[in-house]
Amino acid sequence: MFTPKAIKIKIKSTHLDYTNKNFYNYDGKTAIDKGSPTWTSPFRKPILVLHKKESDPLGRVTDYKVCIQDTKNEPKTFIELIADITDSDAIAKILDGRYLTVSVGSRSSKVICSECDSDLTVDGLCKHKKGSRASDGSTVYWKIFVDEYTECSVVNEPADPWAKITMIDVGSGWMAIQTFIDKREAILSELEKNMSITLEDSIMDINNATLSAEARNRLPDSAFCYVSGSGDKKMRKFPVHDPAHVKNALARLPQAKGLSESTKSKIRACVLRRAKRFGITASEDEIKANPDLLTFRIDDEYSPEEHAAIVALFAEDENFDVPQDSAVTDAEQKPATTDSVTTPAEETVESLKVKIDAVNQLLNDEKAKLEASNTKIAELHTILADRENEINRYLDKLTVIEQDLRNTLIGNIVDLKGVKEDEVKAVSDTLKTRKIESLKDTLVDLRAVKTAKSSPKVTINDTDKHSDKVDDKSDRYSVFYVDNTAED
Repeated sequence: MFTPKAIKIKIKSTHLDYTNKNFYNYDGKTAIDKGSPTWTSPFRKPILVLHKKESDPLGRVTDYKVCIQDTKNEPKTFIELIADITDSDAIAKILDGRYLTVSVGSRSSKVICSECDSDLTVDGLCKHKKGSRASDGSTVYWKIFVDEYTECSVVNEPADPWAKITMIDVGSGWMAIQTFIDKREAILSELEKNMSITLEDSIMDINNATLSAEARNRLPDSAFCYVSGSGDKKMRKFPVHDPAHVKNALARLPQAKGLSESTKSKIRACVLRRAKRFGITASEDEIKANPDLLTFRIDDEYSPEEHAAIVALFAEDENFDVPQDSAVTDAEQKPATTDSVTTPAEETVESLKVKIDAVNQLLNDEKAKLEASNTKIAELHTILADRENEINRYLDKLTVIEQDLRNTLIGNIVDLKGVKEDEVKAVSDTLKTRKIESLKDTLVDLRAVKTAKSSPKVTINDTDKHSDKVDDKSDRYSVFYVDNTAED
């Protein structure tokens, strides 16, 4: 039977403000406020067997939630855990129901006796034994104030009878654990069938310019130049994660009916920001004709009219942002046919069985390799999406820095040129069409001219400064007339 390499489970880990079979009662407020966050912080707590902390984890807790339910027999408040299980033996035992009930481990710095209210962690054990009868006939218990949860273990007989695995996700969505166990073979068979995608198809899914819906969904928002809405109504258009889609966007945007030039410029500016890493940039002539390509900021928003125009564009042509020349036809997707192999009449049934067994073994080996490759590809998809996000964040930051540098250069040039106040805007708009390197060269030239004009001149009187024969009183102090800025 097919077994997934990893599964997710939901666990009712512990009920609060309820006395369990060990006569422990976990204080709800402390467990919620102080204890529950420790399931995932400062690290994800392990799933173990029989509280054996020295053993390898079956998996780790990935999330937690405090739940309140309206039930008659079961305590109302409990902490639900979500855990990833990766141990193959544990997965098999959860799938067939052998692993089901659980118990939690915790640390506490305060334990109160229900009968005398003494703090057992400070005063030591009191005379009242937990589980015994109190003076009023009630059962004595210890009130536990949890500081930290340390682990969740699979056990055969939990002190909390409702603490157990409740839901499971084997790769096809969440379902009740008992529902899964009852239909296990059918569910796993269907899952195996769905996972039998070929390695070639997976690689095509990544590299082919024609994105499948699944591959498109895996891309982060930052890989698109138009994103609006949220949830089921989110619309993501103009993917620019590879050169093919970048070139398609740049080529087809001028053909977009119903989009204003301002809207096209906003989208084109975003595409060009992403295109830098593929070596694709706007030409000098294009920038001069449309300086907005350099000045649109990453935080520019679309107006409602622009949103409506983009929605209408894709309603008319839903593949407007898909490279047209890279579509795969049905004929290209069909595998080439091969000639049928005829079996020689003299071959015995036994020899054919041996050959069939050998072929089946090869198929099983290839299937195992394929599953390992698909797992690796799924990991690479995640890594690629993370890297895409990171690269795009840096590109956006670079755009902001470049824009600030451009504005600074233009401001310095305008100042050095001594442009009149009423001409500043016109001169600045002209400078905006130039690239940063060109602006730098202009600024360097202007500074050189300014320095040459302002260099000090040293003038020294020819009169002998040490002569006692100075008749003209007007020249007597001429030695002090030397330019003070002159260098020695």
